[in-house]
Amino acid sequence: MMTRNKESMLDCQRGFAILTGLFERMRGLKDPALRAGTTVVLAPCRDIHTVGMAEAVDVAFVDKGGVVVGVHRSVPPGRRLRCIRAKLTIERASRPGKWYEIGDRALALPSSESLEQGLEGEGHENMSDL
Repeated sequence: MMTRNKESMLDCQRGFAILTGLFERMRGLKDPALRAGTTVVLAPCRDIHTVGMAEAVDVAFVDKGGVVVGVHRSVPPGRRLRCIRAKLTIERASRPGKWYEIGDRALALPSSESLEQGLEGEGHENMSDL
């Protein structure tokens, strides 16, 4: 895993990034440093927007236990979504195929205190398959 900065992690081999910095989370998939096809974990995050996006996105909201509590497929540009129960959000450019469903265990999450300070640890082993 390659560290982009002290606040985020980018795993180029598996095609996912964990973004914990405020500006990184706001930029999300619009970040030019992220290659096409990257799945992004935004933590902490319970509110996302697709303003300025060029394409639709798939979104999964995940609670403090790592369970998916909200799923939205093919969210078009210019929208805003919120899930009050979420502690983090997983996004990718929308595409057909498998994606999270409500009730799935998405990630093994660190403690609530760690989430408030930024995500520590690695993502789910199978995230690149989604």
